[in-house]
Amino acid sequence: MQELSKSSASSGVPALVDALAWNKLDLSAGATFQLALANSTTFTSFVAVAEVQHIPTVNDSLASGATSDYSPPGGILVDYQPFASAYAKATNSPAQRNTVWLRTTDNPGLLSQARTALSQGPLALSPLFDRRAMIAQAQSDPLYINLVGILTLGAATALFLALVGNLLASWLSAKSRLTSFALLRALGSTPGQIASVLLYEQSIIYSAAIGLGFLFGGLLAATVIPALVFSSTPQARDISSGEFYVIQRVLPVQIVLPASLFIAFILLVLLCIAALSMIARIVSRPSISQALRLNED
Repeated sequence: MQELSKSSASSGVPALVDALAWNKLDLSAGATFQLALANSTTFTSFVAVAEVQHIPTVNDSLASGATSDYSPPGGILVDYQPFASAYAKATNSPAQRNTVWLRTTDNPGLLSQARTALSQGPLALSPLFDRRAMIAQAQSDPLYINLVGILTLGAATALFLALVGNLLASWLSAKSRLTSFALLRALGSTPGQIASVLLYEQSIIYSAAIGLGFLFGGLLAATVIPALVFSSTPQARDISSGEFYVIQRVLPVQIVLPASLFIAFILLVLLCIAALSMIARIVSRPSISQALRLNED
């Protein structure tokens, strides 16, 4: 792109426009804007079909402005055939394909064959950007591993301490009320009724604790995790510090809840239920004579 300007024309090449260009041109669905293509002094009309947040290979971000060595560009995505016709009309030369996108499979054998074919022979691409290899490289990044390890250790420690603290508080509360439970037994209450009282009280406490944990945990994740996101770049790319800064904010942060989190939550609930059941069993069957025995002094 050489220049962007909004137009009142009624026809053009249909285009998907990223959020940065959409906001800069103040576009709406169906609006027409014009581009001055490379090696051309005439403008080509495009029709804004819809807004998309991000277009791959375009490093732009609404959250970051221009830096001393990089200005985030706007991006559009068009169908090749209409664009080639408009390009040929504007420049009197055919549009040259300079990028090939390939959809590959997860099968290791087929993926290895595709990499071999694309790195040598008549189908060789240069440079070849292997997105699967990039993802594997990013997942083995030392900073990523350290951050994940520290966060996992911190979450596990906080969960363990909270669980132990809740169980100790429940046990001390039940132990301090053994005399009251013994009196209830002496007055005719059944062990099941006493256990129900304790379980009812502790269920309210544990439910409130789990609910508040979800609430504040989600708030903490929504506010802190975006600041911890780090996007590394392929070593083959030579980018400026300004572009690297913009890349950190290109894609919006999405919090993913893994299956292991739900498994850990289920185990936590089961552990709490088992611990409360043991405490309820102990306090519901106290020795009345021993619990009500007065100090001989």
